Amino acid sequence: MNYGGILQAFALQRVLNNLGHDAWIIKREYETARPSIYNYFRYLLRYSIKEILRYETYELSSKKVTSLRKNISQFESRHMGHQTNTIYSTSQLKSIAKSMQFDAYIVGSDQVWRPKYSPCISNYFLDFLEDPKAKRISYAASFGVNDWEYSASETEICKHLLKKFDAISVRETSGIQLCKEHFDTDATHVVDPTLLLDQDDYTQIALSEKFSKSNGNLFCHILDPNLKKEELISDIAKQTNLIPFSLLPLNPTRDNIKNHFNECVYHPVENWLKAFIDAKMVITDSFHGCVFSIIFNKPFWVIVNKDRGESRFISLLNDFNLTNRIIATSPNESLDFTRPIDWETVNLQKNILKQKSLKFLKDSLA
Repeated sequence: MNYGGILQAFALQRVLNNLGHDAWIIKREYETARPSIYNYFRYLLRYSIKEILRYETYELSSKKVTSLRKNISQFESRHMGHQTNTIYSTSQLKSIAKSMQFDAYIVGSDQVWRPKYSPCISNYFLDFLEDPKAKRISYAASFGVNDWEYSASETEICKHLLKKFDAISVRETSGIQLCKEHFDTDATHVVDPTLLLDQDDYTQIALSEKFSKSNGNLFCHILDPNLKKEELISDIAKQTNLIPFSLLPLNPTRDNIKNHFNECVYHPVENWLKAFIDAKMVITDSFHGCVFSIIFNKPFWVIVNKDRGESRFISLLNDFNLTNRIIATSPNESLDFTRPIDWETVNLQKNILKQKSLKFLKDSLA
């Protein structure tokens, strides 16, 4: 789970609690008795697969796994509400559903409907739920891409399950068409859960812990670094007179785990949020890097990360009329990186989308 994945879960839970509900997070992860470096980072932290595949059989002890994600666990303890124990199977989900007897189940949001990112795709269409009285809702469920990645059998199974839902919403506008074309269902477009909270909500969290000021003012949140991106960042830094900085840990390869373990530990979520406060500009290839730049009203430039789901970026930026913030790794030299953003218009649109999305949630749970 990356920063965006953690914060979208946090945001949706907080919003539901603010609406008067007692919201629990069901922690569904990949089935593995002893987490290997492949399983843990590919599906939990979603690092670059190319480096990790070479060490697929290299296993981490439970103690090391806990150490690597200690800052994530601390954020969950400090700022998140009820959560189940980690669940690894459909049978465990069925057991939780029977014992807890929740009134409603909400599926969402960050690419939960993308088979390659979900441990058992039918779980995310609530195949484990047997209670006919419980409401079934999707909030900002994301396919991540425009192309159809389901097999024929997965399509039929999930289509049948989705017919049982009481309310369906998707995060990308392209998801509306995918639902109609492949599942024969109508869906509503809503915003990512993180956009349901205000800037002040995140500022309070970012400043709740004491961190030193960031060692730069050009925040570079790059999930898949390469030489072209590094050269681009260098060019932008020169043009804008800004100092680049990043908070991502070392890629957890076998050698890095062995020789630089502490540098592979994820930085605190609070520190990541504070980086947006300290930044004068943001460069990112991350969907939630874009989202939090918008939330904090920071000028930003986007390198669209196609492998991680291009439609997510396009839909988000279209919502705010900000597609002109997309840049290529070899941009035109005449591109003005000092060009401002009309934040008054963006914030007005954010509020409109937020109210529409909150109405969907309220109506679905009524």
